Amino acid sequence: MLICGKNTVTETLRLSPHLIRKIYLIPGKESDIPAAFQDKVEFRRKDYFEAQFKRGHHQGFAAEIASPVLQDTGYLHEIMGPSAFFLLLDGIQDPMNLGSILRTAYGLKVDAVVLTAHGAAPLTPAVFSASSGYAAAIPLVIMKNPAHHIKELKKEGLWVVSAHMKGEAELGRDKMALPFPLLLCMGSEGSGIRHTFIKESDFSLRIPQREGFDSYNVSVAAALLMWELSRLR
Repeated sequence: MLICGKNTVTETLRLSPHLIRKIYLIPGKESDIPAAFQDKVEFRRKDYFEAQFKRGHHQGFAAEIASPVLQDTGYLHEIMGPSAFFLLLDGIQDPMNLGSILRTAYGLKVDAVVLTAHGAAPLTPAVFSASSGYAAAIPLVIMKNPAHHIKELKKEGLWVVSAHMKGEAELGRDKMALPFPLLLCMGSEGSGIRHTFIKESDFSLRIPQREGFDSYNVSVAAALLMWELSRLR
């Protein structure tokens, strides 16, 4: 995978150096790369970057990286402690939204992000750019059979919260004392969260909004929900 942009490359190098295979720079940019990784640097002309990243803001920085390891659901069982906080994204297809959510999840100390195998955006360079390199820093789990795996996790004490327009409790207004470990489930902007997740939820939340307002961007909604729930840990 080829990623670009100064922040994306340098943050991936800082947070996930094991993924870096090669670093491509316009001459004069090498001072931003730590000495330990100078042997991975190859210089390229500006026209190389313009040809490779026609729509990207490359800033003269690019890197070839290995794809991050996607864990299976067993990983959640391994790390699920009494205060664990997981985020499940059901069918988030827009790479910019996915990248933004992953960045926020890392910042708010979410323990893992679960991606449903059906309909989710792949981890593309666009996702890495939108996450500023944090897409590889937070554990990612692929869930292939949500109904089965959520039931199994609930047997071990996991509580499930779904977020949708008809949620029972209103975020920030209704008094909440949600238990942990907790899985927050969110759906896509277009179709929302599937009934499978609503059915398995112990609680449901909605975000307050003005009457007649359509909906929040999913990355904004995710940030609001993660922030509020992280305060309850």
